[in-house]
Amino acid sequence: MKFLSVRKIRMISGTILFAYVTGHLINHAFGLISIDAMQAANEILHSIWANPVGLPVLYLSIFVHILFGLWALVQRQNWRLRVSDAIQIVLALAIPWLLALHVIGTRGAEQLAGTEVDYYYVLAAQWSSSPWMPLQQTAGVLASWFHGCLGIYYWLRLKPWFRSYIYWAFAIAIIVPTLSLAGYYVGGQESLLYLEDQDWIDYQYIENNWPQGEKLQLLLSIRDWTFNVLLGLVGLIIAWQAGRWIWNRRVAQIAVTYQDGSHIRFPKGMTLLEASQANGIAHTSVCGGRGRCSTCRVAVRFGSENLPPASAEEQAVLDRISASPDVRLACQSIPTKGPLTIAPLLPARAALRKATSTSKFEFGNEKEIAVLFADIRGFTSISEKKLPYDVVFILNRYFEAVGKAIESSGGHLDKFIGDGTMALFGLNGDLKTGCHDALKAARKMIEAVEALNLGLEQDLGQGLRIGIGIHAGPAIVGEMGYGSATQLTAVGDIVNTASRLESATKEHKALLIASELVVSSAAVYPSIGELKQLSVRGREGGLPAFVVMDINGLPS
Repeated sequence: MKFLSVRKIRMISGTILFAYVTGHLINHAFGLISIDAMQAANEILHSIWANPVGLPVLYLSIFVHILFGLWALVQRQNWRLRVSDAIQIVLALAIPWLLALHVIGTRGAEQLAGTEVDYYYVLAAQWSSSPWMPLQQTAGVLASWFHGCLGIYYWLRLKPWFRSYIYWAFAIAIIVPTLSLAGYYVGGQESLLYLEDQDWIDYQYIENNWPQGEKLQLLLSIRDWTFNVLLGLVGLIIAWQAGRWIWNRRVAQIAVTYQDGSHIRFPKGMTLLEASQANGIAHTSVCGGRGRCSTCRVAVRFGSENLPPASAEEQAVLDRISASPDVRLACQSIPTKGPLTIAPLLPARAALRKATSTSKFEFGNEKEIAVLFADIRGFTSISEKKLPYDVVFILNRYFEAVGKAIESSGGHLDKFIGDGTMALFGLNGDLKTGCHDALKAARKMIEAVEALNLGLEQDLGQGLRIGIGIHAGPAIVGEMGYGSATQLTAVGDIVNTASRLESATKEHKALLIASELVVSSAAVYPSIGELKQLSVRGREGGLPAFVVMDINGLPS
């Protein structure tokens, strides 16, 4: 592995435990058939773990997950919790309490009393001991299952593919424990029938070594000792947190200023995200501060030397989004001293898709690109003679044809404006590639329209004609817009110039007008058209451009 952080170890151990719990619940569901069916299924499912490899892995996962979970509580400095985080913590603390007696009564009885542990023993012990025992086991099962489900959800929800399976996952999260508890109830009722037979009970005590007398008292003593240890651990964590809070109130704190002028002070040891949340500063974090997304990222405007270098895990996330050197993940950045000035880069209520965004243009970037504009000549007069349905049909056929031509040439289809088209080239390459691809796209667009005319000529009475303008140079590229209308686009002088070159094709009756910069950057022969000095509104001295009357000289 490239790196194995504490968080990743917790995730791996938790996944192993979730797999064990899933198999256990499926096993319980066989109680809907009979206890014999439960026992038969257990021999298969239990064999996955009851071997020289599975058992150590399971026990190690239990130890590691509990240990690192407690360590996370010790380290936590911000207790302004989201509801989901609070539920996770409550469930995690409840599971050992709810299931300790079950573990002691099975594994403990097996090791200390030599008990033959099967479902007859487990169900009889739980359903006959007290009315509260089945309820306690039910609570333990539900706590374990939903604690695991929440962990898996917060891990996988950042994966783009997971969104397609979210409803299936939700259905499984409900169906599995429902069938399991139903099987547990039916199996429990069947075990109560066996307990009416005293000969059967006597046989179990003698032949299967069901715990009684001193051995039973030993198991109960271990239960009490375990509960006291758990209570002591929770008490130590509470005492540690209280002591640290008192200490932090007395020692020097770190000062942070936000770009909007807000100021906060917080004790050493807190991450920038925890500091924001603890002081009521809205700061987005889709993954809950687990370092699995980049939505909490901030630009460090001042005091970057007061932050330790990014860890390998943090750097991997920053590299994935092509972050600039002054950007850090707030959930992974723990200042060693102050002051600092930071600027959160995402809105406080960022959408989930921002968590997995890898676009280097998300917040704007200046880049040399080629911009292409195209428009249908005389389409207004054509549309006036057609029914609305026909107009929409013709435009959609046209948009499909030119859209495929643009995308197959490596361009980004920016937008359709009426019957016009705007496309960007060279976003992921250099200017030479962008200009070459733009000229290639122009040829494919013209060829596509000619092919489209063969099918539409009878309906139109005349063929569609397009004019294309292409210009290149520096532009500001970024995701712009509002809400669902946000999209990757470009602004700048070259965009306006490309649009005006497209308009100039009407005057020159040309298929394409490309600026000299486009043609020279693409390294194509100047025989593609006639070089002219065009007068372009907004530019002094005119603009040298090639007026193209046919496509023979364009790259294919």
